[in-house]
Amino acid sequence: MSNRATLSKIKAKLSAFQSNDANTDIAIISALMDEISGNRPLGTADSIEKAQHKRTGYSFPYGKELRVVLSQ
Repeated sequence: MSNRATLSKIKAKLSAFQSNDANTDIAIISALMDEISGNRPLGTADSIEKAQHKRTGYSFPYGKELRVVLSQ
C-alpha cells in the first residue's frame, strides 16, 4: 500500500472523530462532570464552547433533546 493510500485511510478514520456541534455537546457535558469532580480545572467547558463557537457559531446546547432537558 502506498503512503498516499495509507494517509487517505487514516484521514477517513479520523474524520469520524472530528469535532462537530453535536459532538461538542457531549464534550462540554463531559468537561463539566470532570470540573465538578475536580479532574479538570474550572473553565474547561467554557473554553471548549468558545473554541467551537469560533469555528462554527456553536452555542450550548446544540441538540434539541438536551435543550429541552436543560430548560426544565
